[in-house]
Amino acid sequence: MAWGERVVYWMIIAGLLLLLSLYRFASRPVAVTVSGVPVAWVPDQASARTAIETARKRLSERQGLPVVFWEKVDIQSLRPPEGETTVSPLEASERILQKVTPAVRAWVIRINGNNTVALPTESDAYQTLQWVQRKVVPEKELMEQPTFKETVEVVAARIPLDKLTRQPEAAAERLIAGEESPAYHIVQKGEVAIRIAKRYQLSLSQLEALNPGRNLHKLQIGDRLIVKKGKPFLTVVSKHLITETVPVPYAEERRVVPTMPAGRITIGQKGRPGLKEVRYEVTYENGREVSRKVVAETVVQAPVAQVILVGGGSR
Repeated sequence: MAWGERVVYWMIIAGLLLLLSLYRFASRPVAVTVSGVPVAWVPDQASARTAIETARKRLSERQGLPVVFWEKVDIQSLRPPEGETTVSPLEASERILQKVTPAVRAWVIRINGNNTVALPTESDAYQTLQWVQRKVVPEKELMEQPTFKETVEVVAARIPLDKLTRQPEAAAERLIAGEESPAYHIVQKGEVAIRIAKRYQLSLSQLEALNPGRNLHKLQIGDRLIVKKGKPFLTVVSKHLITETVPVPYAEERRVVPTMPAGRITIGQKGRPGLKEVRYEVTYENGREVSRKVVAETVVQAPVAQVILVGGGSR
């Protein structure tokens, strides 16, 4: 036999030995593990893969949508302990289902690095953020698109199924409610601000700070006051242009009239306030005014000065 033929001969033998060893390895009983803990032994690798896939399909059918396992499900070449026998792929799949938690691949809204709510699709996640803005931004003329005070990301992640929120509107409500919802007080007949404040262990200035823009000295029955600030996950910042008509006070002008007796005072022209339109840039956070500044003023009706005539003649 020539040298080259010998090489081919030994290569064929080596290949056959390798195939034989692989076959024996694949035919050896293996363990199906959940989070590293064996739950069943099956006759071979193929049976183990069948068991895992069967468990995943059955879990998806139960949940009504494609799911994966939250825990790590693996195949390990572990010898069965004494007294342990191999089971069928169907029995192994049942044991897997008893140990695993259904999980899904979802889109998570992450706020300041923390996961908050998860939704089925990326579109659902962004729709949730739009819902949040819609619910808290006042219906006033916007100067620019609302923004979030926090750092907001939408990322793909694997999550336990029970953490999935399927409807964007429900997810938005959760983000607005946050860790703690605000508390309110409905004004009843005979109640005044100072008594309401004391009821909730607040000072009057603290109650005013919780209700900016509200005149606490002119409360009406049925008014809703915030008495405890909530802790929403998101803070929507919106800037609006608001126009208000405000009175312009009239000036007072004194004129000495020599022909009038000294010491006599009379009104020669009655004053009348004017009117002006003031445009404000008003900043809101979750629908509550936090600041305002004047950006323009236009006088629409000039004030009329009040003229006071003072006698300057002899008595």
